[in-house]
Amino acid sequence: MQGVLTGFAVIAVVIGVGFLLGRGGHLGEHGREVLTRLAFHVAFAVAATGLRVPAPVLDPLTLIGNMSVPAVLPAFGISLCGSSMPPRGADRGPVLLAVALKAVGQPAVARDAVLVSTVVAVLG
Repeated sequence: MQGVLTGFAVIAVVIGVGFLLGRGGHLGEHGREVLTRLAFHVAFAVAATGLRVPAPVLDPLTLIGNMSVPAVLPAFGISLCGSSMPPRGADRGPVLLAVALKAVGQPAVARDAVLVSTVVAVLG
């Protein structure tokens, strides 16, 4: 279970830094790349050494990581708003498949991942 949590910590730190940097920040493209790589290596080192990240640092990053799937679904819906159905023809099948996978498959996988991690935590 500790490995799963440290893996999530690595992801949370990388996502948090990406969120804080945003697009078009004052650091420029090179600065964002350097900070993103630095964040990854720091998070990886913390995970590898088993160092405990203080709660005031980890809690906001965990919150951002946990809201990724719920935040993507409304964004996906907003992007579809006002769009017309794809025309009949060769493009329609792949587009409808992508919509179905995003709308049904992605939440199902996320739910199953939470279920599996909960079962592992209880049994571990």
